Amino acid sequence: MIQLAKEMNAEVVLADEEEVREGAEERGFDVRGCLGILLESVKRGILTPQKAMQDVDGLVESGYRVSEEIVNKVKEILRRWEL
Repeated sequence: MIQLAKEMNAEVVLADEEEVREGAEERGFDVRGCLGILLESVKRGILTPQKAMQDVDGLVESGYRVSEEIVNKVKEILRRWEL
């Protein structure tokens, strides 16, 4: 994935796996995971905060591996954006 990003002159690498994220960051790429993409989608008006919250729950329910602390932080950000 990192080699492809280099070849494409990408600025952002999409990855959730810690090993891939670290490798991409070490090589100067900005890294986003699923939750970061959901937050960015809300910022850009692609998703509502409510829909992003449902998607976060869906990811967790389907077995997406992420700490409860990170999920809670993302949900708190989304709740603030609902206002």
